[in-house]
This record gives sequence, structure tokens and C-alpha cells, in this order.
Amino acid sequence: MKIKLVLSCILFFCLTFAKPLSNTNLSYRVSDFKSKLYISKSLLLNKIQTVDTNSFQPIIDTFFSIYESQNTNKALDYIFSTNSWLNNNQQDKIVILKTNLINTIKVIGKYYGKESITQKSIGSNFILCSFLIKYERQPIRFTFIFYKPSNNWTLLNFKFDDNISKELEEAAVIYRLYENLPKK
Repeated sequence: MKIKLVLSCILFFCLTFAKPLSNTNLSYRVSDFKSKLYISKSLLLNKIQTVDTNSFQPIIDTFFSIYESQNTNKALDYIFSTNSWLNNNQQDKIVILKTNLINTIKVIGKYYGKESITQKSIGSNFILCSFLIKYERQPIRFTFIFYKPSNNWTLLNFKFDDNISKELEEAAVIYRLYENLPKK
């Protein structure tokens, strides 16, 4: 996707700023320039829209960029803004979630980054993404569920929790270990 975008940008600049090879009158060059500019802008905008509508990843990237460079509230405002229904009808729950997350962050120390835990999907329009958010004292988990009902991805649900160590311990219980499963 990024290569196509770069190629579109190169095409845009080549078509826009290339000098005509022949000596033609000025009015021809201006109209030629305008048509090249229109065509190249159309190609460029088409590629940008394709990137945005085909992937939920730009939403996650923007969320974490805001989370890391600005603050938690702004990042949550951004992610919830992708779903007008949540943003308009669930404000009280969003405020509670923001308060709980900020209070949790206050006691777990300095932020050190993120790691992807998993991505699971049902079909191609319903996806869960889970991230390990690394803090000084302990990690927390962010879980995003995205839905694409038509052309654009939207956040369906966001939650955070700190139950990661309990789940890891549960996964290590003897009866769950691969080597202890019944042989077929």
C-alpha cells in the first residue's frame, strides 16, 4: 500500500512539473498543465482513499500516536470519534472508561511502549486487535474491536484490563499444556 502511495506521489510530481518537450504556445501549456494536475490529483486522492478504507490499521496507528505524544483522553476521543453512535449515545460510559484508565495509569508508572498480542477476525469486516501496553509496574491490555459495515472501518468496542497475568497462569495449568493433551 505504501509503495502505491509513493508511486502516486512521484507520478503526481512528474506530471505536474514536467516541462513540455516542444515549443507550443502558452495557452496550450497552461491547459495541458491543468489537465495533468487534475489527473495526477485524482490518482493521488484515489490511492489515499483506498488505503484508508481497506484497512483499520491507520485508526490504530493514529490512536497510538496520539496516546504516546499527547494524552490518554485525546487518544480515546479520537478512537471513539470513528463511531458516531458510540460518540453520541455512550458519553457517560466513555467518561467512566477514561476516568478508570487514567486512574490505572497513575499507579502503574512510566509508559514503555506497546506490543501486538493478537488479531482475530470473523470474516473480513469484523476484527479484534489486542495490544500489551507496557508500563513500569505492570502491563495492561487494550482490546479494540473494529467493524466495517460498508466502506469505512469504525470502532465497535474498546476496553482495557490488567488480567493478563491471571490468563497467562491459567494457560499454564497442567491440563491445558500441549504435552498433556490426550493423544489421538
